[in-house]
Amino acid sequence: PRAPFVSHFGTSQPHKKKDPIESDKQREKEEDMTDATTIGDQDEEERLDWRQRCIEQFKLKPIPEEWMHYELEGVTHSDGATWKQYFEFRMELEMQKNEDQDAEDIDEEEGILLQEKEEDMKAKLKRRFEQALEDLELDGDDDHWSNNVRQEITNITMQEENPKEMCSIVYKSILFSPYVIPRAIQMKHRYHRQPKEDFEEFYTSWYFKLIRFDETPYYGDDLQLKLATQWPEGWTFQNPKFLADSKEELLAANGYSDPPTLTDVEWVGVEEADVSNMTPTTIRRMREWLFGNRKTSVKVMNDFDFIKLLLASCGCPDFFTLRGDLGYVWKPASSRSNAFVAQGVIKEEEWPVQVSWLEYQARLISGAMRPLDYYYEPYDVVEAKAQWGRLFLKSRGSEDEEDDMGQAPWLLWEREERNSSGMSIRMEGETGGSLYASMEFKKHAFIS
Repeated sequence: PRAPFVSHFGTSQPHKKKDPIESDKQREKEEDMTDATTIGDQDEEERLDWRQRCIEQFKLKPIPEEWMHYELEGVTHSDGATWKQYFEFRMELEMQKNEDQDAEDIDEEEGILLQEKEEDMKAKLKRRFEQALEDLELDGDDDHWSNNVRQEITNITMQEENPKEMCSIVYKSILFSPYVIPRAIQMKHRYHRQPKEDFEEFYTSWYFKLIRFDETPYYGDDLQLKLATQWPEGWTFQNPKFLADSKEELLAANGYSDPPTLTDVEWVGVEEADVSNMTPTTIRRMREWLFGNRKTSVKVMNDFDFIKLLLASCGCPDFFTLRGDLGYVWKPASSRSNAFVAQGVIKEEEWPVQVSWLEYQARLISGAMRPLDYYYEPYDVVEAKAQWGRLFLKSRGSEDEEDDMGQAPWLLWEREERNSSGMSIRMEGETGGSLYASMEFKKHAFIS
């Protein structure tokens, strides 16, 4: 039963006068609460307004209910400032894209040649990415991905002795989540190959940056923020895992490792692939950034297809760069074809076959190994160093110690490398002489 209404009017209780100061404080408190409620309502309206504008403008998909968890709830329902930042960032990219399409005013002969090459490569990049989406069979999701990916090509140069051959190029892409998640991943693929008189420069890499819009700095999960402190700006590192100036994390790389000495020894290109960060954990971190869920989202796109999507967006469809090469590719001898077919490893019409080191690593970490991949033979770095060692011995004649080393000539590379160590990390601006000329060119031209 409701409590009876009790009034103090007309009772024997003395009437208590109100304190004017207390009344003012109470009034101010009520006004503050009203203002806070109004501000809260305005914030909510702003959040809903910018979030809805992004959904409509970029055709973002709702997040499947089974993916949802506490952290993802917070990301998808970010405040209005986050969605506003996201909206403006994407619209600025669209404006840049339109400005690039209108830029047709280069007059110099070399400039025209490079522009034609750039336009040709841009068309090829877009075409091959769309083909990759079709090959993935995404059940009608092709448009959602293509509408949320922006691609760019920069830094095109042609070889010095052969101007028609590509020397270097940088492919960039930004993949926005096709879901209502204000996050993106920037991919960057660099390629460089330049033959010289006595040696050859070769370097290729893939870096990525996790882009966020909810706080400053506008990049990175906890690990990328930690890497930024471990690989600080102002230093030159031989094999950086993180580029502090551009806030990019290494995914994979390959290139020639300079011989420990170049003095009167014929140069030998020894590849030095780095897949130390191309791991299941790294791919799942990237997956969670775009899908919001590391585990359940594999039902929509498995890890191997996700890797293919990332690489195809930045100029590396089917694990081969659009123009150039990645270095080592395993090509089994033709004499093995009959055995492979007989054992059911491949079909007869699939021969010849080849597997790049990049594809093998992608299949290994994503659990997508085929029967053929179990026969894969990795790059033989010991034999490459041994080749240099034999040339080293030949240049110095026969000595007792060197005759012994001839039984394991690759050890000469290791010995000379130890003797010339101590220069792998140093402050920018310092030089390492002719011995490190190629290495310096590689680092300063393509990492900074």
